[in-house]
Parts: sequence; structure tokens; C-alpha cells
Amino acid sequence: MTLPATDYNEFVKNPGAADESQIVTRGFRMYVRPHVNGAVNAAGEFLSLGATKGYEPSNDETFREFKANLYGTEQTLKRQLANRTRTFNFFTGSTSSLDIIPLFYGSAAKTGAAANAAIKAVEDTGKATTCDAVVVFEPDAGTGLIAYYPSVSLRGTGKGEEDGFETFEFEATIQAANDFVAPVSLVDMNGEKTPEGVVYLVPKAEIDRFLYDLFDAVTTA
Repeated sequence: MTLPATDYNEFVKNPGAADESQIVTRGFRMYVRPHVNGAVNAAGEFLSLGATKGYEPSNDETFREFKANLYGTEQTLKRQLANRTRTFNFFTGSTSSLDIIPLFYGSAAKTGAAANAAIKAVEDTGKATTCDAVVVFEPDAGTGLIAYYPSVSLRGTGKGEEDGFETFEFEATIQAANDFVAPVSLVDMNGEKTPEGVVYLVPKAEIDRFLYDLFDAVTTA
């Protein structure tokens, strides 16, 4: 007598998804490059935001609804996404970096004159800096996530403390760059525009090599 098949996993694409090897911890680091004249500064260098920590994403969505009472009870006849804002908050412990301090205060650093040439000053504007950004989520093993965002609004939100060390807190808002097409030299997205960026799935062993290729692809000599 032939018994009926019982291994339902033959219908499941990824039956090993709950394996220990698929459960990871991820580090977080970020690199930004301020826009110039409202556009990506493709000839510029990226700035590391240093010892970053505390990545917390949020997704704020607003909907519009059309309601009507046609049969004695008000009903929603149509619900449509009106606005979506994606942000993430984090902090850095690298509060002595002369590249990070201006980003926190929202203005470019100015150099002192004559005897004060070693001194710099920034205006405390609280303004956001628009950048393109590379965000790396490196795992202890397995698959890393590397995001490239062509437009991010980066703003310092306050100072904090981590076990006695000073921190700079930031909020980053992902913005749409409507004409952005991801570099085909990395992954061909079939020519489709990706205005809010791309997240690449990269094996841990390939992360450093891929980061070189990514920085190279979005930078012109």
C-alpha cells in the first residue's frame, strides 16, 4: 500500500527560513555626502558618521477617505494613501569629529583668521542637510543589507549620553529623487526609476568589495 505524501515543505520555497543560520544581529553605520546646489555632488567625498548606534526607523502614513451613508450606516467607499514619510533616528559617539559637528549644527564650518587659524566656528541653525547616503547593516553572518538613498534630509536633534560618553542625536528623512535610476553596473533594475533608493542584499564576505563598487558607481572622477 502506498502512503500519501506528507512532506508539505515541497510546496514551500524556503522551508529553512527559521533555521538558526537565518537569525542574525546587525551592525549599523552610515556615510553621507551633502548635496551641492540642490543636486547630488557626484564628484564629492562621503563622510562617515563614525560610531553610530541606536537605529530606529519609523513610517508615518496619512490616508484620505471617502465615506458615505447610503443604506443607514456610514461606510468607507475608498481609502487612499495621501502621504508617507519614512524616517530613522540614530546617534553617534563621534562628537569630536570636525566633519560631523557641522552636520549636527546644520551649517558649514568657518576657519578663524590670523592667530585663530586653528579655530573653526559653526552657526547653530538647527537646519537639515540634504545628502545622498549609504547605510550599511552588516550581520554577524549571512546576508548584509546595504542601502543607497539619493536624497536624505539629515538633522541634528539634540545631545545625549551613552554610559557617560556624549552623543549627537540625528533624524534622517528619506526623500524622493524622482529621476534617480540605480546604477546598472551593480544590479540592473530593468531601467526602472527608484526615487527613494535601493537596498542591496550582499553576502557578508562580499560587503567590503561591494561597497567599493557602490561608492565608485555613484562617484565621478
